[in-house]
Amino acid sequence: MHYLSGRSANLDPSLFAVVCWLLWKNRNSFVFEKHLAAPSHLQATARRLRQQIEEALRLEAEVLWGNKAGEWIGVGWNRPQPGWSCVNTDGSVELASQSSTAGGVVRDDQGHFLGAFAMNLGGGSITRAELMGILQGLRCAWELGVRKVLLQTDSQAAIRIIEAATNTHPHYHIVLQVRRMVQCNWEVRIEHIYRESNMVADFLASTGHDLLVEIHPILAPDLRLHYWLLFDLVGSQTPRLVPP
Repeated sequence: MHYLSGRSANLDPSLFAVVCWLLWKNRNSFVFEKHLAAPSHLQATARRLRQQIEEALRLEAEVLWGNKAGEWIGVGWNRPQPGWSCVNTDGSVELASQSSTAGGVVRDDQGHFLGAFAMNLGGGSITRAELMGILQGLRCAWELGVRKVLLQTDSQAAIRIIEAATNTHPHYHIVLQVRRMVQCNWEVRIEHIYRESNMVADFLASTGHDLLVEIHPILAPDLRLHYWLLFDLVGSQTPRLVPP
């Protein structure tokens, strides 16, 4: 957990991941094939794979930004400030089935689960799905009695649409409902986060594709949802390449 949370000052994420994978592969080789590699071989292989990973990341940065080097950072979900609750929402569209969904989760300032939802919208654009997720996330938090809310979404487009509130926008009726919710007797902040910080909401939105066309409240997490909640709770981080 210490390494996975990114809290080690001497953390080398690439090397750590490679070593874990090689140890698991070596264990399986011994169990199924009765072959066990020497520790020196594993060390050499780990160093070689780590160099290959770093070279691949460097080449990716060159393709994206030319000679300007991007920066790899660890991204994960952060608990809100004391006294606040966090609402994470997301939308999803499956092009093949033309299905659109949204999902969201409400957690307190310790990261504890308060409530969640998944909803199948039937169809529509990803922008509509993101906006519907935000609207339902606010409604869910209000019904849970939360009165200080930090709503996080990985859709910058949805935030810009809400801020602009242009009455000619095709989804203005949803924006209007979101703005009315924000103006209720509570404190609400809406902010953009990276997708890697929004994994729980992403999971909930994806589950909506297998549900009936309606809102599905979630009062207690099942095993799969519990896994993603724990992933955030222990401070796990995912690498992300950000522009210079």
